[in-house]
Amino acid sequence: MKTEIKINIKSLALLSLFIYNIAMYLVLHNTPILLIFIVFASMYILTYKKIYFEKSMLLFVLFFFIICVSFFGSMDKSSALSVIQLLLKYYVFCVLVYLIINTKDSFDFAIFSLCWSGIVMSIYAFYYYGFSFIFFAIANGIRLGTEINQVNAFGLYSAISFAICIYYALLQGKKKYYLISLLPLFTVLASSSRKAIFIVLLSIFVFQIARNKIKKIYITLILITILIILFQQALTLPYMANVNERLTGVFGLFTGEGDVDNSTAMRKRLIELGITYFKESPLIGHGTGSYRFLTQSVFGVQTASHNNYIELLVNYGLVGFISYYSVYIYLIYKLYMMVKKGDNDAILLLFFQIITLFLIDIAMISYLNGITYMILGITIAYLKINREKKLKEI
Repeated sequence: MKTEIKINIKSLALLSLFIYNIAMYLVLHNTPILLIFIVFASMYILTYKKIYFEKSMLLFVLFFFIICVSFFGSMDKSSALSVIQLLLKYYVFCVLVYLIINTKDSFDFAIFSLCWSGIVMSIYAFYYYGFSFIFFAIANGIRLGTEINQVNAFGLYSAISFAICIYYALLQGKKKYYLISLLPLFTVLASSSRKAIFIVLLSIFVFQIARNKIKKIYITLILITILIILFQQALTLPYMANVNERLTGVFGLFTGEGDVDNSTAMRKRLIELGITYFKESPLIGHGTGSYRFLTQSVFGVQTASHNNYIELLVNYGLVGFISYYSVYIYLIYKLYMMVKKGDNDAILLLFFQIITLFLIDIAMISYLNGITYMILGITIAYLKINREKKLKEI
């Protein structure tokens, strides 16, 4: 009976986690759902009577301590307090995600919920905008997603869902996900988010290589070449003009050739300002939430950096930057060693997600995004599951 109760509580916790993800994606009032998840997860953990703390969790504690200390040096105490409250919520969320995902089945459900939260968001987008208007928007360079979420977050969540669909289709043999992946793919294109398009292309490349292995590398290269040619030709079509313009702007920034769009030019300016601010206080930074305050004198309004590296360096200096990314380095190292051994496809998916988060931090402030802590919590949990499995095999 006790085991049955534990399973039921855990099922409710996982279900509430799924619903919370959907609410987070759709920017609904998700605090009550989060509280429900916290209650069920806490009940399960207390019943299970086992609490684990990984090294990476201790690194989180260190970073949170640095943020709290930085509050006293902050130029905007109100903004700093909001950041601390938000991170405390996400840390509790991350720890509970890590603790309730303690079996392969619960891990599989967490990945499923991550995938289908994005699919539900895409379905809602088609319902809200209508099929015809989404295709019209893609054809005429109108960026969609603002009415559902922040437009770049809308694209990012769609891209994460697409990547998991491709993982299911190519590596798990679930062919129906080829068709299902079209839903988040169209919402990625509708968002015109460059980092979302990057994730889409990278997921196809990585999982196609993983599927064919070294023995069929020539097949992979041929397929990737065909995809690149098709994508390049697609960019020349009228309905891809907006996507083409935004991607061309990024290439122009690095090559010095062609026009750089306003968004890219603005991001470049924000990075340059960030580097200047960082040099003023490189070790401990200017304090929690100070980047926005500093930019007010330049733009007349408080402006975010749109870059996680710059945000951390300016606000918390090298001390905060290193403590935060030490979590990523630790996880990347652990996952890489497991990928080399060819343990299983799930390891590759997690490795892909962590590397992707690490790379796209150049274009988003991820440490204040709930999806970051969902992915980190799932990853840390799976390392624990895999380690326990190895111990049982000895």
